[in-house]
Order: sequence, then structure tokens, then C-alpha cells
Amino acid sequence: MIQYGNFRQAAEESNISQSGISRSLKSLESRFGVPLLLRKAQGVEPTMFGQSVARRAEAILNEVAHAQREVRDLQAARIGEVSLGITQNYAHYLVPDVLVDIDRTRPQVRFTVITGGFVELVERLRAGSIDLAFGLLGPIEDTDEITVSSLKTHHSRVVAGAHHPLTQRPVDAADLARARWITLNTDGFQRTFAQFFHSRGLPAPTQAVQTDSIELIRRTIGQIDALTVVPTDVVREGLESGALRVLDCETPAELTRVGLMRRTDRHVTPQMKLLMNRLIAAV
Repeated sequence: MIQYGNFRQAAEESNISQSGISRSLKSLESRFGVPLLLRKAQGVEPTMFGQSVARRAEAILNEVAHAQREVRDLQAARIGEVSLGITQNYAHYLVPDVLVDIDRTRPQVRFTVITGGFVELVERLRAGSIDLAFGLLGPIEDTDEITVSSLKTHHSRVVAGAHHPLTQRPVDAADLARARWITLNTDGFQRTFAQFFHSRGLPAPTQAVQTDSIELIRRTIGQIDALTVVPTDVVREGLESGALRVLDCETPAELTRVGLMRRTDRHVTPQMKLLMNRLIAAV
């Protein structure tokens, strides 16, 4: 009404009859208890009360429009938040590339990324402190609480620095039992690692270093007299440069599952779906 200055034009632009606009105005003036418009021969103009109400109304309409845009953006996964838990090895591998890729196309999606061991991430899921968990899976299947999606089986190998004496010949389990190791300290890995030797009547070998960081293993293994067990794609650069070598032997804890976990009862938001799809594609 104010921007058009008369009832007729306001009615035409709003697709409302002049009598309808007049009734609405009277209702508003009755509610506020003050006149909102001054009626003159050449049209209408707002009173100081009308100007105040108009400013507030414009702000409300802008907020409604903003809310509508935000809902559309949420539906299109352009904005929102996701809390992701990852096993430690993926803090330096695959996940950073996925997050960078999403940021290029959906810069308003925000992530909280927490690293932890498999057992810790399962507990965080159960507590509801993270939306998704991704990485190396321990012994777990679908339950009423958690949905598990196994994406890939990693085939790990025994790797050492090129200078290590066991890289020069075929190696048996007894050689591995006598060697020093640097390994992941996750419960699942340690259990499978020890079982490999015990099932062959051998003592579990000395572990010079246990760590939750596969990046530490990757940077250290070529410089110390120790063996490790890792997927070859994690240390591809070292293998291609010749700094590292794969041993000709059986592999303790050879098979590891990689996958996603989420709470079964939690709604999968568009942002969660976006991240899940990108992780699946990357794996």
C-alpha cells in the first residue's frame, strides 16, 4: 500500500479487491489502536505509526524469504553441518581429499571431524555425538543401534625400508616373529596380529612402536630397522621411489574392512548423504 500510494494500484498488484485491502487495513489499525495511513485526495501516505509497522513488516518478509532460501539450500545439500568420526589412518589419507572436493562445490557445508579408534567411534555413534563414522572396521555387524556399510576389503602387506635385511630374500613366519615392528595400536589389529603368530606356535614379536597414526608409520618405516603391515596404497610413494619394499611373505592381519557406520535411528540429512556418497566414490 505505502509503495503504491493508493488502494487501486495496491489491489491490482496484490490481486486483492480494494474492499479486501480496506478491511485488512481497518483490522490492523484496530489491532494496533492507532491510524496507520492518512487518506488524502491524491492517495494515501503512512503516519509515523504506519512507517514503523512498515519497517517491521519488511524485515519480517525478508526473514521469511531468507528462511525459504535456506530450506531450499538445505534440501540441495548446499548448507548444513555434519559431524564425522574417522579412524586415525584416514586423517592423512582419502578423507582430506574428499573434504576439499566437497568444499569446492558446497562451501557452506560445515564439518566437524574427530579421529579415534574403532571402539571409540562406535561409542560416539551410540552416544549421538557424531553423525557418521568412517574407516577401518573392527568386528561389528548391523544392530538395532548401528547400521554398517562395508565398502572395501583392504589387502595389506608387510613393508620395510629398502635397507632392511629381510627385503633381500623370501621370509617365513619365524623371521617375522624375530623382527621388530611398528604397528597400529587398535584392538582389532593387535588381536589379529598376535593370533597370526600364536596359531603358528610362535610368540608375538616385539613391537618397537605402537601408534594410532598411520602417517607416523608412513614417515618412520623407511628410517628404522622395523617392519609394518599397511595397505600398499597408503605407502605408494615410498614403494614407487624405492625407499620402501614389500616383503615376500605371508602377512599378519592381511585383510581389513573399510566402511561407514551410522546410527540406525538417525535421519540421513542431505549433507550426510552427500558426504557418504563422496566417501563411497573415493573408496
